[in-house]
Amino acid sequence: MLDGVSKDLLFAARRLRRAPGFLAVAVASLGMGVGVTAVAFSLLSSVSFRPLPFPEPDRLVDVYEYHPVQVCPGCGVGTSYPNFTDWRAQSTSFASMAAYRTEALGWTGQEAPARVQGVASSPELFRLLGARFVTGRPPLPADDRPGAAPVVVLGETFWRERMGAHPDALGSSLTLNGVPHTVVGVLADGLDFPAAAAVWLPLGPRVAGGARDDRSVSVVARLADGSDLPEAAAEIALIGRRLAEAYPEEDGGWSAHLVPLHADLASDYAPSFRLLLGAVCFVLLVACANLAGLLLVRGAERETELAVRSSMGASRWDLVRALLGEAVVVGVLGGGVGLLVAW
Repeated sequence: MLDGVSKDLLFAARRLRRAPGFLAVAVASLGMGVGVTAVAFSLLSSVSFRPLPFPEPDRLVDVYEYHPVQVCPGCGVGTSYPNFTDWRAQSTSFASMAAYRTEALGWTGQEAPARVQGVASSPELFRLLGARFVTGRPPLPADDRPGAAPVVVLGETFWRERMGAHPDALGSSLTLNGVPHTVVGVLADGLDFPAAAAVWLPLGPRVAGGARDDRSVSVVARLADGSDLPEAAAEIALIGRRLAEAYPEEDGGWSAHLVPLHADLASDYAPSFRLLLGAVCFVLLVACANLAGLLLVRGAERETELAVRSSMGASRWDLVRALLGEAVVVGVLGGGVGLLVAW
């Protein structure tokens, strides 16, 4: 039986070689459909299904504030640095908690000034996310205090592309927004949180004295061993109510919540990617329908051949194999082209 199938496939390949126009159109149509569908599913998978590249990612949560009418109806936002310090001091459900915010920075001291994407964060962020360092160290708690000497951590890509991976970068000075910062470490690629960050700075000196209603920082936390999501959510909600009572002008009406970090990151992109996947699946369906029509025309052209085979004793299964042979060859070639397009 397998020998007969292989002969049918070889015969189908020879027939298709004599019809290069049909083969090219069929393979290109199927290949593009498969390729764009694979790309769309890869995007959706990377956002919705693939775990975050951090240790124990299922224990990471995003902590935020919510107000029923301010900012926008139903929107969750960040918090203020004073509220963050109170959350961190009063909570017991978290092994660690870190605050951060993104900043566009001006880098000078080279031939032409440049803009770089920076992140100001509390020191806990690096340990919380399991960051690795090519050289040097992360900012220390002493670096996060108001009045501390400015320090900066470089991303590995920035270090290689902008500073030539020079080993003397550690301890050198980098001028950001007109202020010299001492380079204390080079962060290995792979953290990518927040995305597209090139340099990391201590947050404390940049928000010292900030108002309690300045909700400009985001907060990420890791659940403590023995603590679960409902327990941590109840605790942070209780702390939020305490702060609302203690500071009614700044925190009145605001409540504190948390959500798994993966779900929070995916919520911004997953709906768009699902819509994209649905659209390209429709494109794939159209491509398959066109291919089916082409194969039906090819099958009609083989009516005489199939009648001769039947009169010579070919079984129904033999005739089905003869018809499926070309479809299988086109499917394999089109799938291969689709994977190449997706890559």
